[in-house]
Amino acid sequence: MKKLTVEAVERLAGKFRTEAQLSQFEPLNCHSVLQSKNILTVFRPLSANVGGVSIMSPDRCWRYMLVNSSRPIGRQRFTIAHELYHLFYDDNLEPHLCFEDNGHKNPREASADLFASALLMPKDGIISNIPDDELRRNQISLATIMRLEQYFGVSHQALCYRLKRLKLINESYLQQLLAISPSRTAWEFGYSTKIYDDGDGRKTVLGDFIAKAKVLFDEERISEGHYMELMNLVDDGES
Repeated sequence: MKKLTVEAVERLAGKFRTEAQLSQFEPLNCHSVLQSKNILTVFRPLSANVGGVSIMSPDRCWRYMLVNSSRPIGRQRFTIAHELYHLFYDDNLEPHLCFEDNGHKNPREASADLFASALLMPKDGIISNIPDDELRRNQISLATIMRLEQYFGVSHQALCYRLKRLKLINESYLQQLLAISPSRTAWEFGYSTKIYDDGDGRKTVLGDFIAKAKVLFDEERISEGHYMELMNLVDDGES
């Protein structure tokens, strides 16, 4: 699969929002989307360099996502949006294990990152929340940037790269912004640091995970080994 153009990815993200009955201005409620799309989702601690995993059945009727709950909330939200691309627009049905990788990414992973950025931070929503006198290139204030991060619930890095991609800041200003401490800066502006701090690492489940896994096993759509693997993802008593 070739890497999609930026324009194509923007259209896909807009399409996804429309189908989810979301405007192009409001923040994405990731948990609501996961539940409305019937995606069985498990949040649990994973290796530090692993963001998440997505799996789907050959008929695409069953979708599953695993998210690293040890990561900051802002990064967890990006992982969810990234995996949504794999589950709905990637033509590769193999399980996707997504690692933290700041180097070269294959076309699938690059497209998934672009999709996540556009889905979480739609262009119209970004523009509408920037004061008119700051819309000139490199004029966006730090106060506005921190407000945008809080509004869309994204990491500092993700927001800064999005602004660069939208040509609202240049490379030099991007590097200046990336050099600051987002948690400290958020605190100085009176915002919560929750989206920047490490996650609680708890194991939680969205959806009737256990019940659906049992149905899949009973219908012989997954093997006993696969079924046991899914059950092992959840602590005893969780549902």
